[in-house]
Amino acid sequence: GNKAEMARLYKLVTRWSVILLIPPLLIFMVLPQQVLSLFGAHFADSGAVALQLLSAAYFVQCVFGIASTLLAMSGYAKLSLVNAVVALSLQASLNWFFIPTMGLQGAAVASLVLFLLLSALRWLEVRLLMQMNPLSSQLWKPLVAGAVTFLLLMLMRSWLLTLPSLLALGVGIVVVFSSYAVVILLLKLEVDEREIIFKYLPFVGRRDG
Repeated sequence: GNKAEMARLYKLVTRWSVILLIPPLLIFMVLPQQVLSLFGAHFADSGAVALQLLSAAYFVQCVFGIASTLLAMSGYAKLSLVNAVVALSLQASLNWFFIPTMGLQGAAVASLVLFLLLSALRWLEVRLLMQMNPLSSQLWKPLVAGAVTFLLLMLMRSWLLTLPSLLALGVGIVVVFSSYAVVILLLKLEVDEREIIFKYLPFVGRRDG
């Protein structure tokens, strides 16, 4: 009973993490210089690749990081502590290896490698110890919506790059969020997702189907 509900919530939270994080991830990946231009031209010129790498890293961490909380809540606090110590040691080692030769990009590469390895470790631990999997068949919907939005943004990218940075970023944000939302709605939300929307956005109203 409780385990089944926990497994359901685990999948639901993972799915919502993917749904909510894909639009900003696309903006950071496709228009990194425009995003960094908010902080000055120097950042836009030197930090674009690092932003792309860090965006991918934190997407992975946000999607799979809940496994750490799940382990701690389920009586595996010591294992979570071991994971944290391993992560700290690995982060120091990766920084030592990448930063001297790659600088800022090296730090971003180190973070990406760390989160990929740590996420794989936590996924394996939850899978083996608790027989739970955060991935569900319903994930195809946000992934398809993200792929369609990515293709649209890439088709527009050459034109966007001719615009002033802030204008390009604004147009890109509108395009990404609007097209992504349209595709998600066309593919139809799952029952759990509709319940959450109706709970926290009651003004949306219920419609059957």
